[in-house]
Amino acid sequence: MLNEKNNKTIREQAESLVDLQDIQMFQNLEKLSLSEIQKIVHELQVHQIELKLQNEELLGIQGELEKQKERYFYLYNMAPIGHCTLNEAGLIDEINLTMSDLLGYDRNELIKQPFSHFIIPQDQDVYYLYRKKITALQEKQECELRIKKKDKSTCWIQLIGVQEASAKSFLITTKDVTEEVELRHDLIHSKELAEIATKAKADFLANMSHEIRTPMTGLLGFVERLQKGETDSDRMKQFKIIRNSGETLLHIINDILDFSKIESEKMELDFFAVNLLRSSESILENFSQLASAKNITLLNAIHENIPKCTMSDETKFKQVLSNLLSNAIKFTNNGGSITLQVYFTQQSKKLYIAVIDTGVGIARENLEKIFESFSQEDTSTTRKYGGTGLGLTISSRIVDLMGGELKVQSKVGEGSRFYFEIPIKKCSMNDLEDEQDSEQILENKTLKGHVLIVEDNKTNQMLLGMIFDDFGLSYDIVDNGAEAVLNVKQKNYNIVLMDENMPIMNGIEATQHIREYEENANMHIPIIAVTANALQDDRERFINAGMDDYISKPLQKKIL
Repeated sequence: MLNEKNNKTIREQAESLVDLQDIQMFQNLEKLSLSEIQKIVHELQVHQIELKLQNEELLGIQGELEKQKERYFYLYNMAPIGHCTLNEAGLIDEINLTMSDLLGYDRNELIKQPFSHFIIPQDQDVYYLYRKKITALQEKQECELRIKKKDKSTCWIQLIGVQEASAKSFLITTKDVTEEVELRHDLIHSKELAEIATKAKADFLANMSHEIRTPMTGLLGFVERLQKGETDSDRMKQFKIIRNSGETLLHIINDILDFSKIESEKMELDFFAVNLLRSSESILENFSQLASAKNITLLNAIHENIPKCTMSDETKFKQVLSNLLSNAIKFTNNGGSITLQVYFTQQSKKLYIAVIDTGVGIARENLEKIFESFSQEDTSTTRKYGGTGLGLTISSRIVDLMGGELKVQSKVGEGSRFYFEIPIKKCSMNDLEDEQDSEQILENKTLKGHVLIVEDNKTNQMLLGMIFDDFGLSYDIVDNGAEAVLNVKQKNYNIVLMDENMPIMNGIEATQHIREYEENANMHIPIIAVTANALQDDRERFINAGMDDYISKPLQKKIL
């Protein structure tokens, strides 16, 4: 029917052309010669053939287009993600099989249905804003929401949509992202749990450190005072055992705190001008009595070519040497020997350190294991030799920070050699502090001043009072931060020693109140935190709170 109508239209157009434009040509045919008529006929035949060829070509193109259309619909329906077209009202005009299968409906059931009908009530606002942004911004938008299937189950989908430029319809793609969303939620939940566990661990470490350091201040402080005036050699040995036991406990605590810093990647080095030659000899001297008690020969192989002044972290350097020498003495039997070897290599500008012992040695298969956290060569060493299994882990990390690598060579029954090289930077001897011991300085110098001691522990109050009596300083003692603020407003002090954990008002709150008072009074009193909290961030926390410095417990008269 359509072809007949088209043919009729073409015929009418042709007759019109003949009637209006070409009638003169047909009237003049009688005047043409035979050859001219033959030429015209030939041209018409050629033109007819060309039209036929063009028609065949068009038919071929039309067939190919039909094939492409079929392929497009196949790909559209079989695409791994859902596709649908929504009209201006949000009704579904087209939808592929993937999308209809996801919803659980036949495709015919979905046509002209509002897409919002399949979105759960809790996510309707998300969908509304999503549609609004597409219309307002005229660019691709994405969102995630939950849809309700025919079987009443729900799933998360990702919507990606744009508005067609030439129409008001929306082109939408959908993808089931339920697994991804649930995994993401699980990861977030796991992260939250990990953060809770990390905070709990930090709180535990802080509390453990505080609860142990506080009584250790009284224990070590009073032992030091008793030892000072003692002349009986047996009692001196007993005091020394008590002091060494207390310091061993503190060493274990410090190992755990250092390990916590390593885990959180917060361990840092503090570089100052130091004499590593003197530091090395001092460490060796500290272990001489411990080695002598086991009849172990402690050999000094510290070379004099070590620069007298280097920019180094002396505390961490001593910590590494102490861990290595302590382990060597622990694992060397009576009658053995230990050598501390330290020398400077001029060519590489590096300091070489080695601790060599004739101890029990380490099996080859355990050489790497000993650097792992809480690990020793085997479980029996924990019972026989003690220790946390953290010393080598911490030492290895410190050496890494210093620019070296802690290595080991060992053979069972013959001994071990722990060694490393670190780059060092020389400095001027003028940068070194006076070597005279601070205690000797205090003995030759009279101090004057009035001190406020803010401390709730009675034992520590008594100890601090005795120390300041030795210094010749006057002092007041209060039990909490509220009393400290009141005293500062009523009396003049040269310095305040402030504990942190106290009843009524803690040390940080008291410091903040004092600093507020000082702003109006145009004054500044040095406030020193004297606390059992000794974690990595504690010093920074105290300084940020307005304190001038920080001393961790147990207190040492020399540091005060």
